[in-house]
Order: sequence, then C-alpha cells, then structure tokens
Amino acid sequence: ERGVRFIACQRSIRRLSGELANGNVGAEEVRLELLGNLLPGVIPVPAMIVAVNRAHEAGLSYAYIG
Repeated sequence: ERGVRFIACQRSIRRLSGELANGNVGAEEVRLELLGNLLPGVIPVPAMIVAVNRAHEAGLSYAYIG
C-alpha cells in the first residue's frame, strides 16, 4: 500500500565491473551485463547519494541492509 522502490547505484556497478573484469571480458562488457540483469523493477540511478538526498527531500526514508 505504501510502496517500496529498489534502486541500484551505477557508480558502484561501474566500480564492481572493473573488479570483475579479466583478460577475456572487459569492464564495460561486465557493466552492461550487470545492468541488463537487474531484477525487474530495480531502477539504476547515477549516484546513490543523490537518490537518497532526493528521497529525503520528498519525505521518504532510506534503509541500507547489507
């Protein structure tokens, strides 16, 4: 009823892509694979800090579980 939104930080995905890349697969290919396989409904955002600030401005809360 109140709803929930799940977001994924593209900055973190880019960093993770560089860590997962190897001699056979480049970081950009890994990044595209990760973005292409997000769970349905997960919204990629440019930077988590901006998304959190905008959510707070809109009166929403943020919970980090990890």
